[in-house]
Amino acid sequence: MAHIGTYTEQLFFLIIKEHPKDWNRTVQGILFLQKTYPDEVIEAACKRALSFGVTRYSVIKNICHNGSYLMPVEFEKEATYAIG
Repeated sequence: MAHIGTYTEQLFFLIIKEHPKDWNRTVQGILFLQKTYPDEVIEAACKRALSFGVTRYSVIKNICHNGSYLMPVEFEKEATYAIG
């Protein structure tokens, strides 16, 4: 997970925390995006998704597709989603 980037890893931890029983398909979908997009795009999309608290695969895929990962991202506070 960490080979894409830290925001992607944080998003994965948040997905696992919010969806402990059905996180696998979402994480696999995000990892599958590597076949279409470079790691930098996925990392930027995950950063944007984290800034809005979004964990849905379809939203992250759309961020990659429509280029909104290029828009500036502001965090109200830096959060760490790593589990214990």
